[in-house]
Amino acid sequence: MILIEIGLTKAKQLIDFLDEADVASIEHIKNIVKEVQDEFFKGWDLPMPVIEIKNTSEKYHGRMRTILTPIPNPDQPTAPRQYSKRHILQIQKAILPNEDALKRIITHEMIHLWDHVISEPQKLIADLHFGRNAGGHGREFQDYARMINDKVGSDYVTITSDQSYGVESKEYFILISPREQGGFNYSWAARLTEPMKADIKRREVENQAKLFRVKDPRFMGKARIGTGRYSYIPSYGKDAEENNKALAAIYNSGKEIKI
Repeated sequence: MILIEIGLTKAKQLIDFLDEADVASIEHIKNIVKEVQDEFFKGWDLPMPVIEIKNTSEKYHGRMRTILTPIPNPDQPTAPRQYSKRHILQIQKAILPNEDALKRIITHEMIHLWDHVISEPQKLIADLHFGRNAGGHGREFQDYARMINDKVGSDYVTITSDQSYGVESKEYFILISPREQGGFNYSWAARLTEPMKADIKRREVENQAKLFRVKDPRFMGKARIGTGRYSYIPSYGKDAEENNKALAAIYNSGKEIKI
């Protein structure tokens, strides 16, 4: 998974208090990054990304964030804007015990890093604003992944290998309500806060919403319960019919939770 950001203002510093196990994990990940660089990216001199250990219910196991920060140039205000790049590799704690999956996920993310290092900032910004190369799995990514797979085996790196390896799906809450246009709105949460519970009760009355606990990873990582936002599956597109049927089966299962 890839996330490109533009740092137009001073970033808020978030300090995570790491225990000894996290520190050891970060060092282990750095060693794997070096191993992957030597094996698959020799000659490119890629930078070592900042390593972050995450412990959330997001559907990704790995993510490469690239932050572009404008470099002030008061002497030449009309000159093309220059940017510095900062790369952050985020790994979910749940994947750490699976050594093979961890290396494959890091390899996936290092292709994103390679793509960002060789790409001009203006191209990354254009991709960000116009939605091109969504997810960062365009031609460049797939060509490099193919070279790695030719070397070590088919499907070693895939487009979804940052999401699909080695971790059992966690149970979470999903709130589903029918849409007037057909299909369903839905939102999710790993745990319920008191404001979320109040929102659920309101939507049960106003929108015929029902609350469930599920493990299906397809409906995680989008709109959260209690934010006033929701997701829905369009009536067209890849897997739309299957996903709408899955939501309908959950909604009509009779297994809703009362709070």
